[in-house]
Amino acid sequence: MSLLGVQEIAELLGVDRATVISWKHHGRLPEPDFKISGVPIWHATKIVDFCSVDSFIQSKVDNEVITRLNV
Repeated sequence: MSLLGVQEIAELLGVDRATVISWKHHGRLPEPDFKISGVPIWHATKIVDFCSVDSFIQSKVDNEVITRLNV
């Protein structure tokens, strides 16, 4: 089971960590699966599935990243 924090999501999507934090703050990411000491943690499959279908995220991320996620 792979778990992702904000930094790992940023690396996966090729965006800045601050961008992911902003998306979370504005409700643009799914709810985290866990919070450890207040730090949000997601299952990797949840993030990949969400980003593969969410038009907002797709508009902000490089097309090569989206293609890689959909494979």
